[in-house]
Amino acid sequence: KTGVEQADIDKAYLVAASSSIFPEGSEDFIDSVMYRTLWDITENAISFFGLGSHSFNVPYLNAFQDLVMNHCLSGNPGIASFLDWWETEGVKKSILLPENQDSIKVLTIHKSKGLEFKAVILPFISWNLDHKPFHTNILWVNPDIHPFNALGIVPVKYKSDLENSIFAGSYFQEKYSAYIDNLNLLYVAFTRAVNVLTGFAPSKSGNSSRIAGILKEAFSFTGSQETLSDPVLSGNFNRKDGIFEFGSIPTAESESDVSETLKTDNYPVSDNSASLKLKLHWEDYFETSVSEKRERINYGKIMHEIFGEILTSEDAGRSVRKKVLEGKIPESEEASLIGKIEKLLNDPEVGKWFEKGLEVYNETSFLMPDSQLKRPDRIIFKDGRATIIDFKFGGESNSHIRQIRQYGSILESMGYVVEKACLWYVDAGKIVSV
Repeated sequence: KTGVEQADIDKAYLVAASSSIFPEGSEDFIDSVMYRTLWDITENAISFFGLGSHSFNVPYLNAFQDLVMNHCLSGNPGIASFLDWWETEGVKKSILLPENQDSIKVLTIHKSKGLEFKAVILPFISWNLDHKPFHTNILWVNPDIHPFNALGIVPVKYKSDLENSIFAGSYFQEKYSAYIDNLNLLYVAFTRAVNVLTGFAPSKSGNSSRIAGILKEAFSFTGSQETLSDPVLSGNFNRKDGIFEFGSIPTAESESDVSETLKTDNYPVSDNSASLKLKLHWEDYFETSVSEKRERINYGKIMHEIFGEILTSEDAGRSVRKKVLEGKIPESEEASLIGKIEKLLNDPEVGKWFEKGLEVYNETSFLMPDSQLKRPDRIIFKDGRATIIDFKFGGESNSHIRQIRQYGSILESMGYVVEKACLWYVDAGKIVSV
């Protein structure tokens, strides 16, 4: 069968399956942190899933939350930006442990350059002296022999066949440089230790082209040497066991009392959100001392904000909750306001504007030729036709009709077909079609 086959995913099955994986109350937890900061979300997630109750998680959680805090301070604190950063940079981060921590640091030889450690273990002293044969190394050479010198600079694959060619000089020069680089690497590895150096090198026949083979030849050498009075290396090399020992391991120095170090067996999470006192920004809407006109203006502003974030009828509760968390609505008014909005959206005519599957633009600005901005409350596109709705929370006015007619003219001048333009006087429950 050709083509791509699609399989429907049973949403109910996914929900049921996830309920057995996530703890009870996961949906309520997600709703409760939806509009919180990135830091608060991660802190509450640690608490909800009990991650901080295991001592082995503590260093990782501390390090992770440090990264979260630094990202929040960078001026781009959203979840999406953090996930993007994590995919490229965050996954490369590691835990920084204190010097007195009973642990081993794992470093490459290159990364250890310039550092020193009391004890060093080299687990793999086995790299090549020459370039790795399975890597494609290219030499760019300029032949100096006629007639090849007419070619200019040419690329030549680095391999032993060049020993008997006109490129032999360049080949041996590159080989010499490779030997020096890899011997320098051995020098760096052997000079990082202060007290103890332990290394492991494979002992194989025909290994003269690798560092391990060179070391074994040096340890086994028993011939005369002008600069040495006796064979220092071979005298400390046990050929039977293949072990070279020189010097003695010093007695470990006494460390500072570990009791002075602060240790935690869990990651404490403190959620003080309940103790916060929010200053409402609803311009004294709930104060009885303000004028009736001022109260009506404030009410209209906040309701416009709420409806501006509702795409479908299911978004009503989420939109009101967001305003509560922003301090624009007191929590005591949340339930009644949600109930009021849901009742409004249950109207048959209004409900059509908030159905699922519609292409909706809430408070989308139009830039006019005279640099002015026009912003209808809601535009709906369905079957290629547009419906314009403007929410009104006061009395009727002829200016409202002129305004929505202008919105319709703007859309038509842009090439859209305007099927309907409506004024919805929300509190009066009245819809005026223009």
